[in-house]
Amino acid sequence: MEKVAQGSLGAYVQSFPSFLTDVKTYDFPFGVIVPFAGKAGVTPAYTLGYGSVGYTAISKKADTKRVEMLLRVLDYLAAPFGTEERLFLDNGIEGTHYTRTSNGDIKLTAKGNAEAVTTAMPLAFLANTPEYIYLPGKSELASKIHGWQEELLKLGKANPTSGHFSDTSTKKSASIGTAVSDTVLDVVAGRKPISAFQDQVKKWRSGGGDQMRAEYEASIAGK
Repeated sequence: MEKVAQGSLGAYVQSFPSFLTDVKTYDFPFGVIVPFAGKAGVTPAYTLGYGSVGYTAISKKADTKRVEMLLRVLDYLAAPFGTEERLFLDNGIEGTHYTRTSNGDIKLTAKGNAEAVTTAMPLAFLANTPEYIYLPGKSELASKIHGWQEELLKLGKANPTSGHFSDTSTKKSASIGTAVSDTVLDVVAGRKPISAFQDQVKKWRSGGGDQMRAEYEASIAGK
């Protein structure tokens, strides 16, 4: 977030994994907006993610040898922080993509920023290690990010439907959800009154929202 012309604030929405990639690549000031209570009696919350952005599937048609080979590849891609594999996956080849500082920290070269960083991101969607905070030459920023995450975790709310399935959600969630999101933007921008959001929620419920809730509740109950 950064203060810009006429006293307004510029901010962008980003996940923490991508945020960590950005702070390695760019040098402009970074910060995090921690949810705050706008008025007395309102408890702020931070919506926790799913812990992953998807999964990697292996075709059941593959023979045993191929399955074992693909699992070894995924195991390699999930190497934890501190291993030679993770060092290579995230930073490339020493002397080409990165060098070492006097205290042993990694320092990406121009080629490293152009190749290693951009290659690591798509590979991470196949398999990855648990997130870690390591910012060579930016230890103060790394500490700040850790502090921000701790603050957000205090306000964290997990989605109770994570890991559960709703057929209606698969078919209608995108369409009826977009209408709600658009209305929220209109209310925030002052184009519509708050009553417009309340009306849109009613449409969302009748258009499939209540059915989704029933299906998720049944799944959570084990029915």
